[in-house]
Amino acid sequence: MKEKEGILNIQQDGKKAELVIDTGHPLRNGKNWQAYAKVYCPNVFTAQLVAERLAKRLGDAVEGAREEAYELGYQHALGNHPRMSGFSRAL
Repeated sequence: MKEKEGILNIQQDGKKAELVIDTGHPLRNGKNWQAYAKVYCPNVFTAQLVAERLAKRLGDAVEGAREEAYELGYQHALGNHPRMSGFSRAL
């Protein structure tokens, strides 16, 4: 199972669930260098479940961050505050 391409992707490869990180560093072949975090599982079924769970957790975290950012922006706009010029890079 391969998720759509982005900075972080979750996929299953046989008995492994993998978190694939696109570093953005270009390689000679035109692709970007990728880093992997692999979870080895006892069987393919477990690897599929782990990959699905990781994808759900990552999706939930992104959804929560977007909702929080939207609400903060909405409240900021309601208070007629000046436009912000800097943002935290912390994950």
